[in-house]
Amino acid sequence: MRLLNLNQINLENNIPTLLDGINLNSISESLTGWEAIYLALGIVLFVILIIFLIGCWLEKRDIMKNYDYIDT
Repeated sequence: MRLLNLNQINLENNIPTLLDGINLNSISESLTGWEAIYLALGIVLFVILIIFLIGCWLEKRDIMKNYDYIDT
């Protein structure tokens, strides 16, 4: 097995960054106005759904933690 010589590799060109994979200009050029609005609404609704689900999980956890102290 041959060891990799890091001196022979140009690390700046070979390691992709996060922004290399996301080209915002091409995304914005390919979307029409209504598609951009629908995309923004979808992202907002998805974030609201995630916050709601986390809130439900925290509420359920809080209720189950205090379940032993509830007298019916």
